[in-house]
Amino acid sequence: MSRSPRRVSVEEAADLIQHYNLFTVRGAWHYSWHLEHFYDEVFVYERNDKIYLFHDTPIHRWAPGPLFSNDHRLDEVTAAKGKDCPFWFLKVTTFDSFLDRRSAISRNPRKSFPSRESYPRVAQRLGCHLRRFALFQEQNRFIQWYDDLKDPKYQHSGTKCVADAIKDNVRVPREWFIFYALIEDRTEVCKCVALMIEDERSCSKINIATERRNCAGINNGGYGVLLDVEVIKTLCERGYYSCDSGVSGRYGSSKDVIFLDTLLTNSSGGMSFLT
Repeated sequence: MSRSPRRVSVEEAADLIQHYNLFTVRGAWHYSWHLEHFYDEVFVYERNDKIYLFHDTPIHRWAPGPLFSNDHRLDEVTAAKGKDCPFWFLKVTTFDSFLDRRSAISRNPRKSFPSRESYPRVAQRLGCHLRRFALFQEQNRFIQWYDDLKDPKYQHSGTKCVADAIKDNVRVPREWFIFYALIEDRTEVCKCVALMIEDERSCSKINIATERRNCAGINNGGYGVLLDVEVIKTLCERGYYSCDSGVSGRYGSSKDVIFLDTLLTNSSGGMSFLT
């Protein structure tokens, strides 16, 4: 039994994960858990028959720290110290399954979006289609749309949005930066735009700007939630595993209705299994 964690290279960590069939907490995933991209070394702690492979420092304040283990009892991921927010997460299977899950937990599926009952109505009323762009091929387009749509009260420009994302993710491959836009069919005007990072397994939302509108009589039936839903539909079609909105505040009700597999976080600065 290890009395204290030991440092190992990410190459050795990959071998340990494979050899001992280590898994993430509750099957969650975040792009920063590609250890070879973001860490030079990690820690291993062994106690009885349990193995914990981890790093106690997330790559930035919005990311959960990596933790791989064979301990099924684990139920929380690591957040930056003092950042007491959930890790907003959704396992992606099929789009029908997602709508069915939402219908099952909604008190009134006909009036709550998204659900199997409300999705066709909201999609028809808002009349939009989704487009996907590589950020560094269409950066000016993203900045223009973001500036047009972001509420001025936030004092946050598209230029700053991109600069902050790059600063927080200096080791992210450039091709992982993408953005989705919700385009109105009738006018070809962008109604919502969201900067994201995709690693061909998961999609992580970084920031969003949207026109404010809600379908009458339907909760959460606006452009922002519709973009999230259309992204989920696309991820299902592409065979992705998950999507998330990082470790962040609630900011209204939309995260609750999208990220159905959200995890609690430990922001104490310590690791619960070391105590």
